[in-house]
Amino acid sequence: NAVTIQGASSVGLELMKGSSLYAFMGVQGSGSGHALDIAAYQNQSIRLRVGSNAGTTAVTILNNGSVGIGITPTRKFHVYGSASSAYLAEFTNTHSTAGYGVLIKAGDDNNVTALSVNDKDGNEKLRVRAGGEITFANAFTFPTADGSAGQVLQTNGSGTVTWATVSGGG
Repeated sequence: NAVTIQGASSVGLELMKGSSLYAFMGVQGSGSGHALDIAAYQNQSIRLRVGSNAGTTAVTILNNGSVGIGITPTRKFHVYGSASSAYLAEFTNTHSTAGYGVLIKAGDDNNVTALSVNDKDGNEKLRVRAGGEITFANAFTFPTADGSAGQVLQTNGSGTVTWATVSGGG
């Protein structure tokens, strides 16, 4: 059986606890500008649950806007799950002529980490800083500027990689 709620411009369900409004779900707007609104009040979170008896929380949206998939978020966007023999996430742009990949914007300091890739034990394998500095396995940090013609990358054995001119010959 279906329940129909009909209204002129806004229609929905208000969920009350005592005299306090805790949640709203409905359609608001007019003409082609309708939107489905799901709102939590009283500093509450929104959870999308799935599974038998809706026992598994699939998505959580906290009142500060943080979103968690498979976890209650501790960051603005937090994904947690297990994917054996598969990638945990995939971003695919199917635009046929000018598709881009993923854009990451870090803070306003060139020294902040824009991207970090760690193994399952938390060991950092790759770090890209906002200023373009790239570090591999906490062992090598590449220069952020191009070398001159004929120069090669050279290490000092202590993690510093610089451009060097090779002299001598054969």
